[in-house]
Amino acid sequence: MANDPTNDHLKWQTAVHNALRTWHKQDSVDEELLASLLIVQLARRELPNPADQANRRMATNAVLEKALDKLAEQQEEYASILRWRFISKDKLFVVANRLHVSPDYVSRTQRKAIGQLTAVIMAEEAAARAEHTSRLEARLKAPTYSRLFGRNALVEKVSAQLLASENPWLVALVGIGGIGKTSLADKIVRQIIPTLRFEEIYWLDVTPGTLSGRSHSPQVTFQTLLSDLLLQLYPHTTIPAATDEQRLTAVRRSLKERPTLIVVDNLETASDMALLMNSLFDLANPSKFLLTTRVQISRQANVLPITVDELPLADASVFIRYHAQETGIEAVAEATDEDIAQIYRLTGGNPLALKIVISLLDMMPLDAILAGLTTDHPVAVAEMYRRIYWQAWQALSDDARRLLKAMPLVGDEADAEYLAQISQLSQGTMWRAVEELRQRSLLEVRGGLHEKQYRVHPLTNSFLQTEIINLPLDEDVKA
Repeated sequence: MANDPTNDHLKWQTAVHNALRTWHKQDSVDEELLASLLIVQLARRELPNPADQANRRMATNAVLEKALDKLAEQQEEYASILRWRFISKDKLFVVANRLHVSPDYVSRTQRKAIGQLTAVIMAEEAAARAEHTSRLEARLKAPTYSRLFGRNALVEKVSAQLLASENPWLVALVGIGGIGKTSLADKIVRQIIPTLRFEEIYWLDVTPGTLSGRSHSPQVTFQTLLSDLLLQLYPHTTIPAATDEQRLTAVRRSLKERPTLIVVDNLETASDMALLMNSLFDLANPSKFLLTTRVQISRQANVLPITVDELPLADASVFIRYHAQETGIEAVAEATDEDIAQIYRLTGGNPLALKIVISLLDMMPLDAILAGLTTDHPVAVAEMYRRIYWQAWQALSDDARRLLKAMPLVGDEADAEYLAQISQLSQGTMWRAVEELRQRSLLEVRGGLHEKQYRVHPLTNSFLQTEIINLPLDEDVKA
């Protein structure tokens, strides 16, 4: 059935007729119970055992009864005929005699009454869906974008995974800082809300500095997430002196009883991510989790990692011109395709970097901005580097820092032998460093079964050349 049932009145008129005909049938199937209607689902939730077959029938009849009451206010005869025919199960000629009319009149009026009753139910459904959408969207922050570029395929792919009533129960959007993971997650959630797949949706923001990958263990991160989720699940309930186990039990019970989508944004705990994923997986089914993180997650059965790459040149070009027009940066109107290509080469299609370049064009010439990405840069560029890279740099081991610091020598890409040569790390140490950098989305790996090539994102390369290249490896860098 369509997400918006009000679009197919004739189809629903037949469904309402079937629901009336089976008013007294206890073993009705979903089609006879109008089960896909939100107003029916809400009526079920008010009953002590929503899954009980008798209660399922009771919920549908309650919706029909309420609609009949509203119909009576509009057309009392219509409501009376439907009650006599389907609830009292009176024969056609009995109703005709009661009204002193012909059976044919009763039959024709009954059809009209069912159509009118369907209209009443559809109006109730539309209002319930609007309230449902408004209530869940109120839990989201105002979007920081007006349009997303080059992400339609990803939105559809992730939405399909989350809407499926099976694995994966955890989906992770993985990518470098500024690549648009949070905006992508927001778009996906807003697309999912009207489908009614989830009764509740909650957004947990793991703010950097309080749950950084370096300072907190997976256990601490999980307990903090549990506490935050508990506050959203039970906003008006106080659980006195709740232990870790009590919090876990309360959250698990809620997520198992009601299909819920939980977004965990900015999850940067790198150490033993598998342990954290297993803890979240224990809470899932039928509920699901959507994570955003810079940390690569191993492809295990419990989680589906989806990489968020930089924008292709074509999408980045449209984005640059659109954002400039949206923010009133008139200078971009003069930009040639080669100018756009220059911006793209240095930013690597990172949406945050593109936005910063566009904003600076209001006061600086393009050549000066592009030079500022790799030499003495404006405050906005310094803040961009801080936001995207400094936290990740601080969390790296010395060996990973050594390898990353050497990557500007690579050029486009290089094989493992060259990485070992320029970093002066042993093979075993180098592979551990490669694993760590890739886990932090700081190293890109390409190639097939027998050969791999390694490179860093162009923006990462600019950061290394301006912020890192002259730092001693043993310096404790402060953000």
